[in-house]
Amino acid sequence: MANTPYSSDNRNFSDSAHLVARKTIYPRLFSTTENNLAYEKQEDILSNRGGALDADLSIDRVVKVAVNGFRIPFTFTFQERFRKPQYANNQDITLTEWNTQSNLPSELYKISANFFLYGYFDSNLSVFSDAIVVNVPSMMLAITNGQLSFTRNVNRRSNQPFLCITFNALHKAHLVDYHMRVDDLIGSIPF
Repeated sequence: MANTPYSSDNRNFSDSAHLVARKTIYPRLFSTTENNLAYEKQEDILSNRGGALDADLSIDRVVKVAVNGFRIPFTFTFQERFRKPQYANNQDITLTEWNTQSNLPSELYKISANFFLYGYFDSNLSVFSDAIVVNVPSMMLAITNGQLSFTRNVNRRSNQPFLCITFNALHKAHLVDYHMRVDDLIGSIPF
């Protein structure tokens, strides 16, 4: 099966953004402290489960949240996508629809994560200018029911078709579980 070409630069960018999200986004989303959150290692997601979580279910992260009064942590799954700050004016999320290299369904048809964390990350400053967490099952239902507006586009580099869904459309459809803007972070930016 032909996959989208691997890029170590993209992986390093995403890993850096994820580490900052652990301090700034995940604790706020779950209304808890960093100490109550645990993350399954990325290597475990990519290898120990035969790559099924990432390749077959579009799950990038498994997050365990300790909750007072419960015996074991709750488990949540995430698809993460981080983009560079020059794209922040787009204010949209993208979902790849078809892998033209393999001629197989892509993220749109496979995503089984609970949430989609999508953010604009400045790696030079180690800060998000904007990030949004979307409830995936509700988003897929809204697409199915025709209650969510989107546009279709094609990536010029990979020739892969994808959907664009604006932050405004996601808010209007009540699909956003958390939205963080840079103004929300004043005083908590890690240096």
